[in-house]
Amino acid sequence: MDIILLQKKIKRAEFKRNARDFFKGLVIGIVVFWPLLKFYHLYGDTSWKEHIDQFRMLMFKIDLKLTGIFKI
Repeated sequence: MDIILLQKKIKRAEFKRNARDFFKGLVIGIVVFWPLLKFYHLYGDTSWKEHIDQFRMLMFKIDLKLTGIFKI
């Protein structure tokens, strides 16, 4: 085989591998990080400390209902 042809094939294989890795990273970034950023944008200004007592009371009520159902 010709050395120049072999070098071109190697460079093309490296380019394909790098492109595949780049697009994998891009897809992971879109699938994982985009929803996280949107969630932070929508709920980032909400103070969770104000609502934690309501959440605890709701979980307590759910726990009471579930324990009552499973004791029957």
